[in-house]
Amino acid sequence: ARFGNLAAYDRYVATLAQSPKWREEVLNELTIHRNIAQEVLRLSPTPRSQLR
Repeated sequence: ARFGNLAAYDRYVATLAQSPKWREEVLNELTIHRNIAQEVLRLSPTPRSQLR
């Protein structure tokens, strides 16, 4: 997903955290199928990027 700024991403994550379906079904399934710790990678456009 792409977010306009860090605040938009934080709102999205907070909304997911409040969702029972996400916590009880989706996150649980992801945890079962991945035997590694969860990680979050945040990418930002570089100064020369055309996304700026």
